Amino acid sequence: MPSLTVRNIPAEVMQKIREAAADERRSVNAEVVHLLEQAARQRIPSADLDKLYRKIRASRRAIARRHGPATDSAELVRQMREGRAKARG
Repeated sequence: MPSLTVRNIPAEVMQKIREAAADERRSVNAEVVHLLEQAARQRIPSADLDKLYRKIRASRRAIARRHGPATDSAELVRQMREGRAKARG
């Protein structure tokens, strides 16, 4: 099985790893392997991200074609506040 040497780990990071290892009743090495496995599983390849971004943009364009351009929510909030101020005043 491959091994890895990691240098210059910040003290606060190492302390958190030690604490997590103790909480999980693992060795520090086992905890680091566990953390690396989690990070590797969560990683999304950039090609997949590019595909996702394209799908999102296409969906937004389709929604805009069907329903018109999106409204700026900040502008809506501003209008609501101005309307309340006028109703009070």
